[in-house]
Amino acid sequence: MTQLKSELNINRVNSSVTIPTDTEAYNDNSVKVGLLDSDFTDSIRQSQLSVRYPGIEFVPRVNSDTSTSEHGVEVFEVLTDTNKDRTEGKAKFSVIAASIGNGGSDSSDKRVNPNLATYEKVFERFNSSQKVKVINQSFGGDTPIEESTYTPTNIRNVVFFK
Repeated sequence: MTQLKSELNINRVNSSVTIPTDTEAYNDNSVKVGLLDSDFTDSIRQSQLSVRYPGIEFVPRVNSDTSTSEHGVEVFEVLTDTNKDRTEGKAKFSVIAASIGNGGSDSSDKRVNPNLATYEKVFERFNSSQKVKVINQSFGGDTPIEESTYTPTNIRNVVFFK
């Protein structure tokens, strides 16, 4: 986990992308953040995470994919600003964790299978009063955003953009 945190921080510090900011502070358990990654379906893993992070919600899988990768747990711990001993997170918001890994029994296989049904299940769990819904999906490609072909006109989500 330390290597992942270090790499994420280096990428954040060195990025030239301008990210819009909000001056309001939202850090309480009324705010929910969706996390789509691999893998949160193992009952032992769910129990461990539930003890350390009260309020976490697990979305049942919508397909028969399987994964043993702990990449999602590592991303979860970065997202919740987990301490070095991995006993608690500083963030106060709640996490909606959905499994989309499809790497099978190889724990180093971090492949994912994002699908609309899982997104819909996550969105169902957001409070209707939460106007901005945040979904963390750390899967992606090897191309940094600065070098990608995305533009402000083609990056919007056509499924949920209404």
